[in-house]
Amino acid sequence: MPESVAHIGSDAFNGCKSLKSIVIPESVTTIEEDAFKDCPNLKIYLSEKSRFLKDELIKYFPYKNIEVSDKAYKKNKQIQQNTISTLKTIKIPVGTKEIEDFKFCNNTHLESIEIPDSVTTIGESAFEYCKSLKSITIPDSVTTIGESAFEGCKSLKSIIIPSKVKRIKKSTFENCSSLNSVNLPDDLKIIEWKAFKNCKSLRELLIPSHIDEIAGDAFEGCKIKKLKKLNLFGSTYILRSGLVRLLKILLWCIVIYVLYSIFLKSWLIEHW
Repeated sequence: MPESVAHIGSDAFNGCKSLKSIVIPESVTTIEEDAFKDCPNLKIYLSEKSRFLKDELIKYFPYKNIEVSDKAYKKNKQIQQNTISTLKTIKIPVGTKEIEDFKFCNNTHLESIEIPDSVTTIGESAFEYCKSLKSITIPDSVTTIGESAFEGCKSLKSIIIPSKVKRIKKSTFENCSSLNSVNLPDDLKIIEWKAFKNCKSLRELLIPSHIDEIAGDAFEGCKIKKLKKLNLFGSTYILRSGLVRLLKILLWCIVIYVLYSIFLKSWLIEHW
């Protein structure tokens, strides 16, 4: 679009289903209703000087993919707040250190997000109820994931927790009903209550050997059934009801072993 354009009229690009990208020049001052209606593949590019980054007009853009320069994104709260709720894909700018609390909460359109390795913290409820979120790669730079960060992400199927994360906090993955693959770091210490509650697709989980604490209801509502290996001095798998259930089973095994040993010893003494 040439720099001479100042106005984009109603329905100007309505129904352009094959249109993939358009650059809005700084000269454009008005965009009327439905200008980009029914353009499912369209990605709109705005410069950091565009007036649509400076006022409320940004919210009238009827599209789900918008792209701006890193500089424009970082310095403009309007573009961050008014476009986040409709985006399907998001690329966090390089240099960002923290994804703020509730940043992408309730974005029902979001399907994927790219996080740079400059990020160290994912805030509380940052992606809570992003029901369409299918994939996310958390970089190894992340050390903290807040409570309910991914709660209610019903489309999320797998997650790899970075090696520097020591604690999985309350309700971090609660109600992630499609989650069927979780990779926990070796140095994980604590899994708090409701961390994986109602993750109904999670049937198998390897617990690191150095873990100190797992809340009794951390895996409540999960259908974890398969116990491949039990190794008290190394890694082990956890059963459906969490560590409490596992400890109960171990306790019964010990009781049975002791009773068996006593009766066996008595029998040997009596018959030998």
